[in-house]
Amino acid sequence: MSFFKKKGKEKSGKEVKEKKNEEKIEKGGNKKQIKLKSNTPIRVVRVIIYVVLIICTIRGGATFFKQDPIEQMLQEQEKFKAELSKNNLVEGKAFSFAENFSREYFTLYPNEKDDYKQRLSKYMPTQIIESLDTDGYMLVNSVNAYDMSNYSDTQLNVYVYAKVEYKVEKTGQETISNVKQKLYDTSIRDVYIKVPIYFDGENMAVEGIPLIVGEPGLASVNNESYLDSSMAKESVASNIRASLNEFFKSYYQEKQTQVDYFLSIPGSIKAAGGKYTFNEFEETKIYDLGSNKYKAIVKYSVTDAGKKIRQTANLSIVYKDDKYIIENLDMRTRNIK
Repeated sequence: MSFFKKKGKEKSGKEVKEKKNEEKIEKGGNKKQIKLKSNTPIRVVRVIIYVVLIICTIRGGATFFKQDPIEQMLQEQEKFKAELSKNNLVEGKAFSFAENFSREYFTLYPNEKDDYKQRLSKYMPTQIIESLDTDGYMLVNSVNAYDMSNYSDTQLNVYVYAKVEYKVEKTGQETISNVKQKLYDTSIRDVYIKVPIYFDGENMAVEGIPLIVGEPGLASVNNESYLDSSMAKESVASNIRASLNEFFKSYYQEKQTQVDYFLSIPGSIKAAGGKYTFNEFEETKIYDLGSNKYKAIVKYSVTDAGKKIRQTANLSIVYKDDKYIIENLDMRTRNIK
C-alpha cells in the first residue's frame, strides 16, 4: 500500500515537475514572442529615420554644392564682358594692323621695288610679296578700316577704305632718267579692299593678296518731316525766334556762362568755342507741343575765317519763369523723335 502511495507520489511529483517545465517553456516561448512583437516596430521606425536622414543628407549636400543662381548669373555676365572685351581688343588690333599694311601697300615709288618689298615684309610672307606687281607709282592719302568678319577661328577679313593717287607717266619722257623731273598724270580714286589676316592669338599676318570690293551701301532713311504738331501762334513764334537769335550768338561767339543763361540745365549744351560768327536765320518753324512746350526747327549760317557754313538744328523749348528756356539742341531737321 505504501509502495503504491510512494509510486503515486513519485508519479505525481514527476507530473508536477513536467508541468512546471512545460509552464517554464511556455513562459519562455511567450516571452520570446513578446520580445519579437515589441522590437519589430522599433526597427521599422529606425529604418524610416535612417532613410529620412540619408535623403536629407543627399539633398543638403546637393544644395550645398549647387551654385547660387545670382552668383551664377554674375559669373556669366563677367564671362560675357571678358569675351566682349577680348573681341573688341582683337577687332582694334586687326583694324590697326590692316590700316598700317594698306598704307604701305598703296605706297609705291617708281624704281623702288626693293624698298616696297622690304616695307611689306613686316606684314606678309615673302612668297606672297613676290607675286605682287611692283611696277608703277602710287601714293595713299588716307586709309580707314571700317568693317571686319571672321573667316575661321584664326582667320579674319578686314575691310579697308583708301584714297589713292595713281600716277601715270606722261608720254614722250623716255629720255628723262631722273624720276623727279618726269611729269605724271594723277588720278585720285576711292579704293575698297578686303584684307585676309591670319591671327595666332598673339601676332597677325596678311595671308593673301587683298581683294578689291565694292563700297559699302547706304542706309535707307525715311527722311520724314516734322508735322506732328500745330504751328505756334505768330506772337509766340516771334518771341521764340528772338530768344533763339540771342542764344545762337552766345553759342557760337561767347563763353559758356552766357550760353547757360538760356538753358534749363546749365552746361547741358557746350559753347562752340567763340571763334565763329552767327549770321542770321534763313528759315524757322516753331511748333506748339502744348503745356508751354515748343519745338523749333531752324536753318541758318555761320562764318569761320571768311567761309560761310550752312547749319541746321532742332531745339526743344519750354516757357518757364517768363522766358523761353532750351532743353535740348540737335542737328536733325527730319526724322525727329
